[in-house]
Amino acid sequence: MAVVFSTFFLLSPSSAQPPLIVSENVFNESGGGWVRISGVSSTYAWWWDLDSIGNQAHGIAFGPENGYLYLTSSGSHELMVFDLDTTDIPTGLLNFYSSPGFVAHPQMVYPTDVEFVTVDGRDMLYVANPNVGRILRFDATTLQFIDTWWDSGDSPLSLAVNNGNELFIVSAGVPFSNLLKVDAKTGAFLDGNGDGVFYPLTGHQGRGAAIGPNGNLYVSATDSTGNSGKLYQIDPKTGVQADGTLINSRTGGQLQHPVGIDFDDAGKLYVANAEPSNKILRYNATSLVFETVFQTGVNNFYGLAFVPDGCSDGIDNDGDGLVDFPDDPGCVEADDPGERYANLPCDNGFDDDGDGTVDQNDPGCLNATDTSEKDPFLPCDDGIDNDGDGRIDFDPVTKANPGDSASPPGGSGDVGCFAPHAARENPQCQDGIDNDGDTTVDYDAGLSATGSADPDGADSYCAKPWTNREKPGCGGSVSPLEGVNGPALCAFLLLLALCRPDPRRRKPSTSQRS
Repeated sequence: MAVVFSTFFLLSPSSAQPPLIVSENVFNESGGGWVRISGVSSTYAWWWDLDSIGNQAHGIAFGPENGYLYLTSSGSHELMVFDLDTTDIPTGLLNFYSSPGFVAHPQMVYPTDVEFVTVDGRDMLYVANPNVGRILRFDATTLQFIDTWWDSGDSPLSLAVNNGNELFIVSAGVPFSNLLKVDAKTGAFLDGNGDGVFYPLTGHQGRGAAIGPNGNLYVSATDSTGNSGKLYQIDPKTGVQADGTLINSRTGGQLQHPVGIDFDDAGKLYVANAEPSNKILRYNATSLVFETVFQTGVNNFYGLAFVPDGCSDGIDNDGDGLVDFPDDPGCVEADDPGERYANLPCDNGFDDDGDGTVDQNDPGCLNATDTSEKDPFLPCDDGIDNDGDGRIDFDPVTKANPGDSASPPGGSGDVGCFAPHAARENPQCQDGIDNDGDTTVDYDAGLSATGSADPDGADSYCAKPWTNREKPGCGGSVSPLEGVNGPALCAFLLLLALCRPDPRRRKPSTSQRS
C-alpha cells in the first residue's frame, strides 16, 4: 500500500507485519497545536499534519467493517474519519455535519477514545468524554447521534470491549483511577459488588486499555508525575492481576508515560509513550518482558493501532457478496485496510444522499461501482425538485415529521415522498389542488405546496401527505396505502371476495351410514 498524504508516503514494511498508525500531540513554534497522524514500521515512514483542525489527538481505531480510521481530537472536540486509501474523508459525512468529515455534537467535549460495539445487531461507536463524564453513542454506518449512553460521571477516559457484551472503562478519577466493568448494552455494573470498581489502579492514573490475544485485559497507567508508568495484565472475569505481573519504569528503563496499546499478529504488545519518553516500546504480551524500542524521534505519541488486512483476510467484511482484492471494488490493493472505498458512493458504507439507505440497499445504486446513490428515473431519489415546492426527494426525517398547516415539515425532503422509490413528489394530498371538489385541500390545506393555507382547511381524507387520493373509493390512481395502485387493489379485493368459499355450503360428510 503506497498512499500519499501531502508529500509523505505510507510504505509497507519489509516484513509481513502491517504498518502501525499512531496519533501525536505536536506543538508548533508559535505555541499553537495540531494533530498529527503517523505511520511507522521498523523505521519512521510518514506523517500527516492536520494543521488547521485542532490539537490533542487521542484515541484511534479502525472500523471493523469498512477499514476507515477513526480519530478523536480532544482539542477540536470532534471525531474524525479517514479513508487511508484516498486520504479523503468519506463523502457521506457531508450530509450530516456542517464541518465535512468531522463528527461533532454539543455533548462531545474533549473526546479521548472511540470503540466499536454491536448492540442488538446494530453497529455503534462509543465515544468517551472524560471531562464531562459521558460516553456518547453514534450509529457506525450513518454516524448519526444515538444517545448519551453514559452520564454517570467517573471520567471515562479509555474503553475496551470484551466478548462483545462487556465494556471496560478506564476512569480518570481524582486522585487515582479505577477500572470499571459494565454491561455494553445497558451500562449496568458487572463488578460483583455493585460499587462499579472492578480493579483499583491504586497510586496511578489509567490511560489506555485493550484486550490481548490471550483474552486478558491490558491497562497502561502512570503516576502523578507522569515519569513512572505501569502495565497491568488483568483477568477480565475475576479482576485478578494475571500471574501477579506488572512492570514499571525500572523494567527496561523506558516505560515512563504509557498511553495507547495494541498487539501485532504475532501477539507482541506495543505501548505508545507520551512525553517525556516519546517512544514506542515492544513487550512479550504474556510475560510483559521488555524486548525493544520500536520507534523514537517523534513528539508525544498517544494512540496507536495496527492497520487491518481487510482486503486479504478471506472475509466479506462489508457484506456485499464480494471478498478481498481484486474481486471487491472497495479494495484498491491487496493490503488495503478495508473493503470500503470513500470515492465509491455505492460502496463506501455511508448514506451519501441522506435517504436512510446505504450502498447496495439504496435504490439509486445499480451496483457497487455506481457513481451515485441518486437515480435519475426516480422522482423521489433524483436530486431534483420535481414539483417546485423547494423540497427535494425522500428524507426519513421529513417523513417522520411531515408537519401540518400550523407546523412546517422537518428535515429537508419532500413530504410527498414516502420512500426513495415513490413515483412522484406531488401526490394528490400534497399538490396544492382540490382534486375531489370538496373545497378542502391536501393534508395541510396546501401550505407545503403553495406556501399558504387554504381557508377551508385540510382534506380530512388526507391522513398522510404522500397519499395520492383526496377521495375514498376505487377511482383514484393510487390507494391510501403507500405506493399501491388504487384500481389494482380494488380489483384484487373483488377477486378475493368472489373466490371466498360460501359459508352456507356444507362440507360433504365422510361418515358412512350403517
